[in-house]
Amino acid sequence: MVYGSEFPNSSFVGVDISDMFPQAIKPPNTTFTVANVLDGLPFEDNSFDYVFQRLLVFAFTRSQWAIAIRELIRVTKPGGWIELSESDTEPQRTGSVTREMSQRVTHALRARGIDPLIARSIDKPLILHDLEDVRTQFISIPLYWGGRLG
Repeated sequence: MVYGSEFPNSSFVGVDISDMFPQAIKPPNTTFTVANVLDGLPFEDNSFDYVFQRLLVFAFTRSQWAIAIRELIRVTKPGGWIELSESDTEPQRTGSVTREMSQRVTHALRARGIDPLIARSIDKPLILHDLEDVRTQFISIPLYWGGRLG
């Protein structure tokens, strides 16, 4: 789905740390900016009605998550919405090989200060900032459960 085309009366801003933005499909109400949320986003306070961030589970240490969330709150208008979508990296119903690989990856990430299970507690910093209507939802995506590899 190309959101800009679906909502022509809205404007959309995509932000990434590197310039890997789509070139072929870009609705006229969509712009892209290279920025790092940890360095501060190049937007005024209270700029956006809706802020969406996803799949940064391996990008931030636990202390960096607090910085990123504060920055998302800063650029969101009062009464606006922040949505965070992160993966829980603990596989379920795995085989012995996948379980061992997952344990090694988890150990390596934690050694770097990264919490591979941050999705389970991502709501805590939002609650600490007194945001209203903080909700979480867990959705399981089965990927061949069972067998030696899992």
